[in-house]
Order: sequence, then structure tokens, then C-alpha cells
Amino acid sequence: MEDVIDALRKDVTYIGCFEDPPIIELISPPYTRILEASYIEDQSMTIPGCLSICLDEGHTFAGLRHGKKCFCDSVITKHLTLLQLPNTECMTPCVGNATQHCGATYKLALYQLSTIFTGLADGRVVGFKGNDIWEITRFGKSLPECGSFQLEPICGRPKGMKIDKNGDLLVLDSYTGLYKVNVQTGEKELLVSSAKGVYIVLLYIITKW
Repeated sequence: MEDVIDALRKDVTYIGCFEDPPIIELISPPYTRILEASYIEDQSMTIPGCLSICLDEGHTFAGLRHGKKCFCDSVITKHLTLLQLPNTECMTPCVGNATQHCGATYKLALYQLSTIFTGLADGRVVGFKGNDIWEITRFGKSLPECGSFQLEPICGRPKGMKIDKNGDLLVLDSYTGLYKVNVQTGEKELLVSSAKGVYIVLLYIITKW
């Protein structure tokens, strides 16, 4: 979990693994979920995906359950007594990335989100599709990795991530190639040519925090 947090931001805190009431207990108070404001179930769920969803909605807490369920809220339910469990109880693989762990059955992996994303480490290029992000290690790899998408792919900053004023926006045009565009001046530089047959793709690289 720590490596995922470090890759995304320095101000995400993994609070721990907690028991979350099963749906049968939600019929009447005081039984409730830990995070109630919003919920999404996604067959491509990952930890970064859930964090992005909650950040994009302006929440300060994110939680994952069942390997594919993401819960968001700005507060932890006040009248709920949290029962913390060993982290080993929240080890169900995320359906979108089996190397990550997304809680477990009625067990919530809980994160606190201090602020919205401000950037990745220097010089990193990220790909983004659906709720998943990954690192593209060199420009040449961006063509096969992003070009394999079928319709309207986007490789760039995840939702909730601010554009750093010192960064460069990378634009892959299906007819001419891959350009680096300065976000301040608008000047562009051709990096890779002849990317024919690839739909429009956006990439983002952070040059400074």
C-alpha cells in the first residue's frame, strides 16, 4: 500500500483495515457504513482509481471493499464505533490490479486524503484509462501502450490531479506524431513522428513538484 501512496502523492494516509457492516445490518440505525456519501462498484477498480474518484468528488476519506467497491465521504460516520482489524484482513486483490489490495468482504481498507493530487515524481509519464493509472517509462512505449486502445483513449493526468504550471502536456496526434506542449507558452516540440492509425491520446509529464 505504501508504494502506491508514494507513487501518487505524499499526503495520502492509510488509516487501516476496519470491519464494515454487512448490508443486512443497514436496515435500521445505529448500523451504518463507515463511509456513506458515495459508492461505486467497478470491475477495473484499483487503489489509485478509488482515490481519484473520492478526490474528484471533494471527499477526504476513501475506502475499498470486496476488491471492486469504492466508498467516499468527508467524515467517518459519527455514531459508528470503528473496529480495527489486522491489515492482513484487507488483502483481497483489486480486480483492476491484482498486485494491489482492495479491502475484503465487509472489511474496509480506509485512506485519508489531505488534499487533491499535486503531481507525480519528477520526469514520470503516466497513462490513464478508466480509473487505472500506470507509468510509461519512455516515449517509445507510449505508442504501443496507448495506441492499443480502441476508442477515444486518454493517457494523462488522473481525475482530481492539478496540472503543474512547470509541467509539459504531451499530445499524441494520430496523423503527425507525439508532441510536447509547454503549458505556459503553448510552444510544441515533435518527439515522435508518424503515429498513424492511433486515436488522439493525451499524456502528462511532471517536471517539478
